Order: sequence, then structure tokens, then C-alpha cells
Amino acid sequence: MTSSIPIVAKPIIVGKPAIVVVDIQKNGFVSDPANERLPFMSDTAERFLRAKTVIDAARANNVPVIFIQEAHRDDMIDFGRELD
Repeated sequence: MTSSIPIVAKPIIVGKPAIVVVDIQKNGFVSDPANERLPFMSDTAERFLRAKTVIDAARANNVPVIFIQEAHRDDMIDFGRELD
């Protein structure tokens, strides 16, 4: 069965956009601490700088930026549960 309903492209952003930034707080742009519980990715600094360009562009265009911090139990037993 073939549909005769045309496919219409929809806008990427509908309504009131916002940027949600996970785990990048003010200390995210400093060197990795020696006692970090989880190792950073080797290109963390570059990733954070790319994220900062998105954050700066959002702010320049009056798009709200929402910062959240993911937290895990001290024993890390829950690490990765968000992937389930």
C-alpha cells in the first residue's frame, strides 16, 4: 500500500528552545585533578571548548542555558544506569 500523503519537512526547533548542559560547571575548564574518581576523556578540554561555543551562542541569542550536574553514589554502583 502506497501513501499519497506528502512528506513535509518540520522545523528543527519548535516553541521555546533551551540548551541543557550536563556536567560542565565552572571548574570544567581547568586541568583534570589528580584525584579524579573517573578518568577524563583524552580530548575533554577540546570538547568543553566546543560546548562553550554553543553556550556562548545561546546566551548571545537569548536562549536559556540550563546547567545540571550528574551525580553518582560514592561506590559508583549506579554508574551507567542511565544507559539502561
